Amino acid sequence: MSEKPTIALSEPYPLLDPGNYVALCTGADFAWARQWKKWIAKLELEPQNYAGRPYMGQLCKFLGLGKNPDQPYAGPQTEFRRLLVECNGDELPSLQFDDLAIFVEREYDVSVETVKSDRHGKPRSPLHWYSIVRSIHPRKRGQ
Repeated sequence: MSEKPTIALSEPYPLLDPGNYVALCTGADFAWARQWKKWIAKLELEPQNYAGRPYMGQLCKFLGLGKNPDQPYAGPQTEFRRLLVECNGDELPSLQFDDLAIFVEREYDVSVETVKSDRHGKPRSPLHWYSIVRSIHPRKRGQ
């Protein structure tokens, strides 16, 4: 009889103490999220001044890029577009953009909150709480 394979577990969602932190972006990418049926950009963040409870998992900021499966889109009022303009210091000269390197190796002021209910508003057990980055802004040089 063959041996059963082990069950692979996903990395847990992080649970940090809520608050405002400085975070370094260590990676950025975008992809079509089949589960949500939309394009999503993901910024991987590493808090620099966090001294709260220990946590596991990767703190990320997710930014929507539209629901057209053929092409991601960042309209003028999207959080992605606002962050891109803040990082660039001005509007970009082109209406095409595909390199998220502008976000990487940069420090941000982030606000972290705890998610305590599911997407239907039903309370989660504290065992299933996790943290999200509610707001993100590039840190001004010299801060």
